Amino acid sequence: MTSIAVGMTTVVPAGAAQTAAPRAEAVAEAKGPTATIQKKSSSKCTSPKGKKINISYKTGIVSTTFYFNNHCNQRRAFKVMGATGQKPPKFGTLACIAVNAKTKGKKKVRHPGFGVTHIQFVKKC
Repeated sequence: MTSIAVGMTTVVPAGAAQTAAPRAEAVAEAKGPTATIQKKSSSKCTSPKGKKINISYKTGIVSTTFYFNNHCNQRRAFKVMGATGQKPPKFGTLACIAVNAKTKGKKKVRHPGFGVTHIQFVKKC
C-alpha cells in the first residue's frame, strides 16, 4: 500500500483556536446545500496501550478523500460504507482500506451514485 505524507501541522494558540472555530462554521452554513461537514473517527490499538488510529474525511459528491494516522503497532483496516439517494436506498461497502502500522497518509475513494454514510473498523480487508 502506498502512503502519502500529509502537510505540515499549524500550531494555533488556545485562545485563537476558540475564536476561529465559530467563523469557519458560519462560512459553512452560508454556503448552503453544497457545504459538507468534516467527520472524524478513531479506534483504540491493542498495542501500544492508549494509542489510536485516527480517520477524518469530508464527504463529496463523486469522491471522498480519507486522511488517516495509524499510531498502532499493527496493520488496521476500515470499510467505507455508503447508500444511494434512491427510495428505497441501497446500502453497501464502497471500499476497504488497510493502513500499515505507524503510517500517516490519505486515500481517495470514488463513489458515483453513492453517498458515504459512515466507516466501520474491521480486522482485515
